[in-house]
Amino acid sequence: MNRSKKKKSQTSNGNLTQTNTQATANDNISIENKIMKQSIEQESTVRILFGVIAVSFLSVPICYMLSYMKEMKNSLNVFLYSAVICISVAPLTYFLLIKHLLHVKKEMYFYVFTIFSFTAIADLLLALTIDGYSSAFHFYLEQGEVYLKTSHGLYINYWDGTVHYLLYLIMLYCMLKQKTKTKFFRFLSLFWCGSMINSLIVLVGGAAVGRYGSHIKPS
Repeated sequence: MNRSKKKKSQTSNGNLTQTNTQATANDNISIENKIMKQSIEQESTVRILFGVIAVSFLSVPICYMLSYMKEMKNSLNVFLYSAVICISVAPLTYFLLIKHLLHVKKEMYFYVFTIFSFTAIADLLLALTIDGYSSAFHFYLEQGEVYLKTSHGLYINYWDGTVHYLLYLIMLYCMLKQKTKTKFFRFLSLFWCGSMINSLIVLVGGAAVGRYGSHIKPS
């Protein structure tokens, strides 16, 4: 009897040990899977963010190509080409970068800020053109928004190409990390919104009373 009891207790202890070992192994596997998943998500986030930066800097060669086109001597063509290029940034971003991310695909502002980041680099190039460091945007200053030649337009373009561009990248990163409900994201959004409204008020007011107030064109 004692021997049978000992055998049963040894068997039960062995089963418990085996069960504990399996549970520990499963826990280790789940932890490793979580770590691997987090690392993959982090790599994916960084890759997409660098992709957005690359897409935004496409505005530089595009602007240089447009500057050599004869069609850019017409203000209506400038408007149409600019609209088509800006709108095409959204599907380009979708198919190249975020097609596999379900939570980002439904985020409308992700596409909006991607387009704005594209135009922010264009604004920076426009400011450099006004200051004489580039020749890419002379056609736009002649057939587009002529009032951007003013000091109001110059510094607003610099502001949009630096501060606003950085805000776009940070907010896009928050969207990729699903942190859009945090106070930090709300603060950035409100700061960007206020900056845009105030800069436009200054620009429109300065352009209306300035020497280029009568130079209103379709573009």
